[in-house]
Amino acid sequence: MKTSLKALLRLVITNMYYISNFAIENAIGALASSGVSEYFKVYLALKGSGLSFRPKKSVDIDTHTATPVLKCLFEVKGLNNLPTFSSKDIFYNPLFNEKFKEDAARSIVQTHCKAFASGSRVIAYPWINSEQAPGSQSWRVSFTNKYPVGLGSGKSGMSEKDGTQVQIKTAEFLIWYFRYYQWQYQPSFDDLFNKCMTELNFHPSEIALIFDAQREFNTSYLQEENLYPFSQKALDEERLANFIAGKLQLGPRGRIQSPIKQFSIRRMSLVINAFSDNSSNSEQWWVTDDIVNEGLDILQQNRSLLLVGPPGTGKTKLAFDLAEEITSKPKIHIFQFHAGYDYDIFIEALIPKPTTNGVEFQGVKRRFAEICEIAAKDSTNNYVVILDEINRANISRVFGEALLLIENTYRNENFGINFTHFAEGKEKFWIPPNLYVIATMNDVDRSTHEVDFAVRRRFGELRVEPNSTQLTELLQQQGCKDQGLILIACSLLQAVQSTYPLGHAYFKGLVHKEDLVKIYRRAIRPAIQNYLGEFRNDELVEIDKLFKKASESASFEDFIADND
Repeated sequence: MKTSLKALLRLVITNMYYISNFAIENAIGALASSGVSEYFKVYLALKGSGLSFRPKKSVDIDTHTATPVLKCLFEVKGLNNLPTFSSKDIFYNPLFNEKFKEDAARSIVQTHCKAFASGSRVIAYPWINSEQAPGSQSWRVSFTNKYPVGLGSGKSGMSEKDGTQVQIKTAEFLIWYFRYYQWQYQPSFDDLFNKCMTELNFHPSEIALIFDAQREFNTSYLQEENLYPFSQKALDEERLANFIAGKLQLGPRGRIQSPIKQFSIRRMSLVINAFSDNSSNSEQWWVTDDIVNEGLDILQQNRSLLLVGPPGTGKTKLAFDLAEEITSKPKIHIFQFHAGYDYDIFIEALIPKPTTNGVEFQGVKRRFAEICEIAAKDSTNNYVVILDEINRANISRVFGEALLLIENTYRNENFGINFTHFAEGKEKFWIPPNLYVIATMNDVDRSTHEVDFAVRRRFGELRVEPNSTQLTELLQQQGCKDQGLILIACSLLQAVQSTYPLGHAYFKGLVHKEDLVKIYRRAIRPAIQNYLGEFRNDELVEIDKLFKKASESASFEDFIADND
């Protein structure tokens, strides 16, 4: 039994997988051409310590928290045992071909955080906030609302030179990051990519801005090592340390001068657009991130809600979603307003009735009045009325003097008004407090009625903007599995906003790349063309070009590339 156990143990150990020395040496050479500045290591340390912007999360950094991250990113075992190296030389940055000492958490990271706070750093980073954490020696670091605009672009974006763009080779970065790992199975590229990006708190937009698009290991090296970049032979740590020592002796010449990637503001804009949550300006601190709970809160307080926004932003869907949070479907009623809507259709009317003596006119309650009456008799249950496209009708003509009754303050029988077409004082019309009113309004269409302040102030108002997150959900729900196409659609949605507030619902039906041209031709372009009119055709031409490139691009990376 003992022999079998030993044999099994040897088999397990033999079948372990490691990153090979050959792969790491190749990776170090490739990473030296990333174009990062010497400050980029601080950014990586902050990311590894937990700094993120979506979800937004600050990090308190000190020597205790930064040292383990620095070891994961930059430690080289045995480097400090080599001739000409100090016993404190334990860190190596392959992105900049530099070594630094074991006290880097204090001498580099904390020093830079202090400089960010004081503004004494020669290069200003407009998207980093830093302040002394209350009651401690830590520095509290967070991203500003401008982030990630400028990340990796020029010196202020931690690129080595102005006018250039950081571009780290993804595969080689993974090889370096996992240099001391070992596995009982051969991991895939995706295994390493997902683990690394999660541990370093990278958002997809950050990845797209500073890493290349390579999503597999270089198969050409398989001729050298058939498991590249893996090996079943344990890493030779001494060989690695000596290789890095040789690189360091080259000094600045150790950084490969590869062709510099020029900074492109167009590419940066398309990347940020693709991953933007919505079209709202991030400086608008009053805008809510949780539109559903905001809507429910307004309804609880006001009993009436007005959803305002451009067409195609999902206002009607949101109205139904909110209604279903309040009550069950049989108690939800919708009215589709139009230009012919008035008080006689909505609340009460005088209609002709044939009699034996000819015709006589009788008062009848219309649907809204009937719903109010039913809700008043069933006070233990909630009811919801949805008024869709409220500004397609003249609201003053539709409600008349009943407009006052929408307000929560007047949701009482004591404030009821007499029906016009019934005997005076016989019956009164009132809106009970268990009846919630949700209205939608398109504020872009110029052919609709203007809703005046007297009407709008009786509703709690909530803006519904074009939203990339909801577009992503829509495309996934209707069967789009092409992540690159989803990113292209999100980028297009945001890119158009400065010209026309295009709603995410305009992309309904986009499942395959071939669908994009049809959707643009049949829905998106006519809406934009009608909005711009005949005197802004040059703007339409630019949008045509953008969608044309999108339809011809094989991938998202192809779409954002500057190869026009």
